[in-house]
Amino acid sequence: MPSEFGVKVSVATTLKRSKGGQFALHAKALPGNPYEGHTLASVIPDMEKTIGNEIGRLLADAGYRGHNAPQSHKFRVFTAGQKRRVTPAIKRQMRRRSAVEPVIGHIKSDHRMGRNYLAHTQGDALNAPQPVTTSPSCSGG
Repeated sequence: MPSEFGVKVSVATTLKRSKGGQFALHAKALPGNPYEGHTLASVIPDMEKTIGNEIGRLLADAGYRGHNAPQSHKFRVFTAGQKRRVTPAIKRQMRRRSAVEPVIGHIKSDHRMGRNYLAHTQGDALNAPQPVTTSPSCSGG
């Protein structure tokens, strides 16, 4: 059941704290409100191209369970509530996953992405910049 209208926007932040504050590494508009787990196939390669490095670990919301990440990244994606293959270090890093929420809030309020005043699907695509990970945090490796 869709809970949002328009397009879904994927936002990614760094896993480690930054000296100048938290920032968005990557954001991308995903038209048609797709299932979150099905967006990783297009978002991960785009993210790696933007940051210029391979992603070592990706921590995501529970909505990314059953993901379609590229084969090379299948075992690098960890979701909230996952029990298998979760070491104490990954568990500790999962607590940092919530750091993406304030970044999304700042993007919405400070960068005019809270309300889209442009009409139809073309307006949705223009409002969220291309290319611009909802909630995966990543660690370059």
